Amino acid sequence: MREEDLRTATRFEKVSPFAENNRLFVRGEICANPIFSHENHGEGFYKSCIRTMRLSGTPDYINLMISELLIHDAKKKWINLRCGALVKVRGELRTYKKMVDGIERTRLFMIVNEITAQDYKEVLAGIDINDLYLEGEICKLGQMRETRQGKLITEFFLCVKRSDRAEKACYFPCIAWGGVARFVSNLSVGAKVAVFGRLQSREYEKTGNDGEVRIMRTSEVSLWRMGKIE
Repeated sequence: MREEDLRTATRFEKVSPFAENNRLFVRGEICANPIFSHENHGEGFYKSCIRTMRLSGTPDYINLMISELLIHDAKKKWINLRCGALVKVRGELRTYKKMVDGIERTRLFMIVNEITAQDYKEVLAGIDINDLYLEGEICKLGQMRETRQGKLITEFFLCVKRSDRAEKACYFPCIAWGGVARFVSNLSVGAKVAVFGRLQSREYEKTGNDGEVRIMRTSEVSLWRMGKIE
C-alpha cells in the first residue's frame, strides 16, 4: 500500500496484518444467532449476520463467518454474540458460490478476524460503521451510464487476491457513483486500484421455477473513493 493510502486508511487501525489488501470494519447489531456452518482442517465455523444502518436509515445486512476459536474467546471475555448484541467486527470480504433456482450465484460474506463488544460511548453515539478497503485489479468493466435521477454510475468487478491462499482470488461486484464513476470509466481492464467504500445489501423480487415470488438479497461494494496504483 502506498504511503498516501496509509494516511487515508486511518479508520482501519488494528486490523489483522494478514489482510493488507482486504479490510472490512463493521459496527452494528447481530441479527442472527450463530449456527454451525462447516469444518475446515478440524476448525469449526459458524455463520451469523450483522445489521448496520446507513445515515439515511437504510439497513445493510452482512453475512458473517466466525471461527469457533473466536466464539470460544468471546465467551471467555463475556462478549454476547446472540441476536440483538451490539458488536464491532473486523475481517476480510470473501465470496462463495450458491445454487439459486438451478443457477450458480456469487454471494459475499465477511470472514471475521476480530470481534468485540461496543463500549458505552459507542452505544450512546448510536452511529454504525461500515468501512471497506480493497486493493486489486479491475477484471470486468461496464459502461458509465446515467440513472433516471440523473446520477452517473459505473459497475465493475474487482479481483482481489486472498491473504491465506496467494494462488486464489475473490471477485467482487463494485458500483461507483458521480465523479468516482467517471474516474473508473476512464480506466481499463487490468488496472490496479485501491478502493474505499462500504458493503451494501439490497433486496429484489424473483419469481422461482414454481411461480412463487421470493424476496432475495444481494450484496455489492459501493465506493466513495478510489485511486489507481502505479
